[in-house]
Amino acid sequence: MVAAAGSQESVGGAGGSVVGGATGGVEVAGGSVVGGAELAGGSVVGAGSVVGAGSVVGAGSVVGAGSVVGAGSVVGAGSVVGAGSVVGAGSVVGAGSVVGAGSVVGAGSVVGAGSVVGAGSVVGAGSVVGAGSVVGAGSVVGA
Repeated sequence: MVAAAGSQESVGGAGGSVVGGATGGVEVAGGSVVGGAELAGGSVVGAGSVVGAGSVVGAGSVVGAGSVVGAGSVVGAGSVVGAGSVVGAGSVVGAGSVVGAGSVVGAGSVVGAGSVVGAGSVVGAGSVVGAGSVVGAGSVVGA
């Protein structure tokens, strides 16, 4: 990892990363694009991921390798978006939640705080997964 000049951000990996809007203690792996998003301290963005403009990734959260967090989305503090997952534009993943690897959270959806969306699941656009819920791996919720 290579420390970005004048900050506590880390960027690295082959091909580098494009970072904007990060606060201290953020790690962004190589090949990722983070433009116009807010990354809180202690958050990690995995290799090859994209975090869209106007999005917020909360403190201590992890966006796994190859994932996409759409524009205007919120990933709450202490949450995990698994590798290869998609969080659609304008969606909210509540604090302490887990979106399993390869899952899709459709645009405008809400995954409540402390919830788990199992690997390979689909939460349809505009759907709501209540706080503390568990969506089994490979499940489909909503449209």
